[in-house]
Amino acid sequence: MKRLLLILILTLSFQSLTNADDISDFEIEGISIGDSLLNFVSKEYINNQKPFTYPKSKKFKEYRVDMELLQYDMVTVTVKASDNKYIIYSMMADLSFINNFNKCKAKKTQILKEIKNVIGDFEKEEDDRYERSLDKSGNSYDESTTIYFKNGDNIRVICTNWSEAMDNGDRLTIAINTEEFFNWMVNEAY
Repeated sequence: MKRLLLILILTLSFQSLTNADDISDFEIEGISIGDSLLNFVSKEYINNQKPFTYPKSKKFKEYRVDMELLQYDMVTVTVKASDNKYIIYSMMADLSFINNFNKCKAKKTQILKEIKNVIGDFEKEEDDRYERSLDKSGNSYDESTTIYFKNGDNIRVICTNWSEAMDNGDRLTIAINTEEFFNWMVNEAY
């Protein structure tokens, strides 16, 4: 099965490629859903890192992938906590847009257009806007678009607009999720 480089979405057009129908066809910095985290970092690195765990369920753990990145500022992957093979069920990549939410939204629109050109038919698309709970002022928010594959897997493209009080830069996040992970995150993690 061909592998499409999601990293290229930031710089190249996909119009000449055939349709992708599975999220494992996409890569971020060379990493795909279904890969083992051990292909990119050592077991020692994993053991020395404190993974992010979710408040209500410890079924999955999120690790930052510390490697030389070509297009993104940070990449994280999520694996099952009990899996010694560290198979990836979700991954996210962030790109900073320091105090430039409009530029983030323009890049989000471009990425979504190119993703849709690559995947062809998809089940549905949902847009959402929600406040960031870390900002008690209520002035920070995300604008997200989720594209669902027919099998329930999804790709989310999110722009975060942090208020000046938070002293965080605006950012673009691309998340690629299996249906299993996404359902768990929505229904059990929080």
